[in-house]
Amino acid sequence: MKKTMIKKTPAGLLALLLTLIFVLSSVLAACGGATPADTGTEKDSDTQPGGVQSETDKDTEPDSETEPSGEEPPVPENINLESPYPVKRIDLYTTELSAYKIVVAADAGSYVRGAAAELQKYLMQAAGYDIPIVTDAETAVDCEILVGPTNRDTAESIARRAAVTNDGVVYYVLNGKLYLGSNSELGNYYAVYHFLEDWVGFRCWSNHSETIYDATYIRIPKDLDYNYSSPLMYRHTDWGLSTATRLKWGLNAEQDTHNSIVGFCHTMGALSGTSNDSQPCLSDENVYQTVLANVRAWIESHPGCRFISVTQNDNQDYCICTRCSELAERENQSGVMLNFVNRLADDIKDDYPDVYLVTFAYQYTRKPPTTIVPRDNVIMWMCSIECCFSHTLDDPDCEQNTEFCEDLEGWRKITDRILFWD
Repeated sequence: MKKTMIKKTPAGLLALLLTLIFVLSSVLAACGGATPADTGTEKDSDTQPGGVQSETDKDTEPDSETEPSGEEPPVPENINLESPYPVKRIDLYTTELSAYKIVVAADAGSYVRGAAAELQKYLMQAAGYDIPIVTDAETAVDCEILVGPTNRDTAESIARRAAVTNDGVVYYVLNGKLYLGSNSELGNYYAVYHFLEDWVGFRCWSNHSETIYDATYIRIPKDLDYNYSSPLMYRHTDWGLSTATRLKWGLNAEQDTHNSIVGFCHTMGALSGTSNDSQPCLSDENVYQTVLANVRAWIESHPGCRFISVTQNDNQDYCICTRCSELAERENQSGVMLNFVNRLADDIKDDYPDVYLVTFAYQYTRKPPTTIVPRDNVIMWMCSIECCFSHTLDDPDCEQNTEFCEDLEGWRKITDRILFWD
């Protein structure tokens, strides 16, 4: 049987490439396991199993085919080739997907319900399937697509979601049911879009351009098993993308999500209750206690947040008092700032173990300190504003960029939590 194969870039890889090219900033994360987890068998990134190739697939098909292992059921004979939809039929093994229901928890949040609605929408656009969305308050049936946590969960399904990181993706088939989920509420969107890309032929190119590739027949295997954790904890771009497109591309730092950086940037004035036109004295105990209280207040007022910005104001008027100057002489100005932020990090870590403080390596704080090292719950936000973009960043003949790379290497030696503002 000839396979339907669609040339594609998986959603996680697409998000990574777009982030690296266009991104405002991204964390090279190692928190809680930042490498892709793979408890199952990951599908070949350039093939889409199942079905018979249609003529319009040929331009996007790889040169080689991946044949299934073992004996597969025959292709159904009753495929409606006159269907106006791009995909003529989708089976979960031998049962047409139109027989399924999408199930969410009765108390599911907006992200899970939104992800389920997107799955429903694109299955209708792909194959004309009007699949109902129901809650787990209904009696369980054999043909279910489970989005997010439900009362159908087993210890295994809970463990699978918990095994991925950074809004990771899990989808698999178990006992004839299709499970889609994540370790986070937001990640349920990414699980749905991953599945649609990998198995339905969906692509989102921009705010106004989407494609579902033509296919005569798609078979989802009964042993489907996929999971993915992005290596990037924070994925964001300033390009003019709608919220919907950001979600489809896997950019997880949309404002008002748990991944947005509370305060964003240049927050020291607001946190310390001082002017934004200068920098507060970071050796002043009163300043420290005020900032600590406000950091705690920001965390409490943003339930579930992961990142709090403790970043210098946008000027170079740093404090030159005796204590600050003496520390700067030994540790550079970055050491003065990092010493302050490390103390904050120590004070909040027990109460807020999942929160990271983000601070700048920017202008006068870009050069790393000599001995002070960021705490594990501190992320350095390195800014390339002084770089020359007429040359590559690693051009050895460009003095500006050489200095930046030297500073980057210095930070890399003392932390693996670096976020870039490009």
